Amino acid sequence: MSQKFAVIGNGIAAVEAIRMMRLHNYQDEIHLFSNETWPAYNPMLTTYYAAGKMDFEAFFPCGSNMDFYHQHHVNLHLGSPVMQLDVQKQKITNESGYELQYDKCLIASGASCFLPPIEGIKSKKVLTVRTIDDSLALKNALQEKPDKVLVVGASMTGIKIVELFLNAGSDVCLADQAHHIFPLAAHPACAE
Repeated sequence: MSQKFAVIGNGIAAVEAIRMMRLHNYQDEIHLFSNETWPAYNPMLTTYYAAGKMDFEAFFPCGSNMDFYHQHHVNLHLGSPVMQLDVQKQKITNESGYELQYDKCLIASGASCFLPPIEGIKSKKVLTVRTIDDSLALKNALQEKPDKVLVVGASMTGIKIVELFLNAGSDVCLADQAHHIFPLAAHPACAE
């Protein structure tokens, strides 16, 4: 009897899992769910693209079209986030109302940006930097050369964004709840 394998997420972990499944002769249905419509891409490249240091096509390790998914016989459910995952009934429901009864499920949704509870955080002038769409918005913001920019988050990405806006001529302020830069990656002495 044919089984259905669900994959939630469309990043490198998801496509590598699919590639390995097919390489090891998994013949049953694979369904991939993603809230985005882009093919799998490398989110670590968002600031490089926004800075003009790479071509758009370089985002996509499996190619910028849907060939990978066709070659690996993947049923795509793109642009509609998973709204419910019922592990007891083994059922996924996405935002468009599509339901899939699955046999196995891999959650490979990757990271997301944390938005602190700050008044005005939902403004169109507030950007996050994680997705391709975020990178496109950042590139536009850099071209507008704003006078003042506040960067919240002293991670490697936050530091890179500070550099980009400084190079664009903006007055930049970096803020973080930690007492030093790279709070999740560096010891305070190293961060100095």
